[in-house]
Amino acid sequence: MRNKITTTAQLQQLHEGDTVIKYPVNGETEPHYDETQTERAQLYTISAVNKDNDMVYLITTQPPGVLSEKPGNLGRLFIHKELMLKQGLWWI
Repeated sequence: MRNKITTTAQLQQLHEGDTVIKYPVNGETEPHYDETQTERAQLYTISAVNKDNDMVYLITTQPPGVLSEKPGNLGRLFIHKELMLKQGLWWI
């Protein structure tokens, strides 16, 4: 069961190697995570957490709902912890 990130305490527990999900990728926030709607979710792995500036560095292997045309194609995202909390789209 996934839990929505709603507190700074949850953000402080994020570490390299953890996975987070952005759900939904497009649209308004949802109160519950629906695992059957895989096309609306994007799985990321945390590659680093910068404790000096609270930036989280995320990687994903492919965009949601799209098959990668090249094996190993990576997507990268750099996001501030505060923005993750404000967006209300991130799940652990």
